[in-house]
Amino acid sequence: MKCNFEKGLILFFIVFSFGNSLFSQTRILIWKDSDMRKGQKFPFAYINDSTSIEKEINTYLNDKYLNQSESYRDNFNGYEVTYPKTNICGIAISYEHEFNTSPGLWSFTDNNYFDLRNGKIIYIKSLIEEEKYDALIKIANDRKNTFVQDFKKGLTKDQEEFERLIEIADYTLNDSIDSSDIDNLSIPYAMSGNYELTLYADYLELSYYWEYGWGLGRQSLPNIILKFTYRELTQFFNDYAKELLIMPIETQDKK
Repeated sequence: MKCNFEKGLILFFIVFSFGNSLFSQTRILIWKDSDMRKGQKFPFAYINDSTSIEKEINTYLNDKYLNQSESYRDNFNGYEVTYPKTNICGIAISYEHEFNTSPGLWSFTDNNYFDLRNGKIIYIKSLIEEEKYDALIKIANDRKNTFVQDFKKGLTKDQEEFERLIEIADYTLNDSIDSSDIDNLSIPYAMSGNYELTLYADYLELSYYWEYGWGLGRQSLPNIILKFTYRELTQFFNDYAKELLIMPIETQDKK
C-alpha cells in the first residue's frame, strides 16, 4: 500500500514538474534589447535560451525588420509588450524609416502577435475558415466604405488640400479590399501597406496607414480602422481561432 502511495506521489511530481515546465515556457517570456542593433531598441525574446518558442519569435522579427535590403534605413526607437490573451504575446515595434523622396522620414509602429504555445506568428488568415474568407472580406469592405464616407462628410471646402482629399476618398470607396490587403504574406516584410492586425481581449482591429499609402506626410488622413468583436467573428473563425480567442472568454463567463 505504501509502495503504491509512493509511486503515485512520484508520478504527481513528474506531471507537476512537466506541467510547470510547459507553463514556464509559455508564460515567462522576457524581452530584452537585441545586441544586433547597438544603441537602438530592437526586441529580443528570451525564455531560457533552449526553447523553440523564442527561436521562432526572434527569427520572424529578424526576417521582418533586420534581414531586409532596406533595413539600414531604419532606426528602432522602442517597443511595447502586451498580452491580450493568456497564450498570446504582442510586441509593438516603433521605428523611423528614411526615404529618398519627400517627406523623407516616416514613423511607424508595427504590431506582431505570437502564439506562446509554439512561437508562431498570428495573422488574420490563420484565424479564418478558408471557405468563409470571402464573406469576411465583404464585411470588411462595407466597414471600410462607412469609415471613408464618414471622413468625407467631415471635410470642409476651406480645408487644406480639400480637392485632393475628396479625390482620395472617392478612389478609396471604389477600391475594394481583397485577400492580399489583409493577408499576412508568408515572407514577413515591414511597411507592406496591407491592413495590420491588432488583438485585444475581446475584439480585433484591422488598420491601414491610409496617409502612408498616398504619401501625403501631413497627417491629413486618419488610419482606417475596422473593428470586429470575437463574438461576431465566431461564425468565421476556424477551430484554431476559437481555441485561441473564444474559449478563454467562455471560461471566464462560466466563472
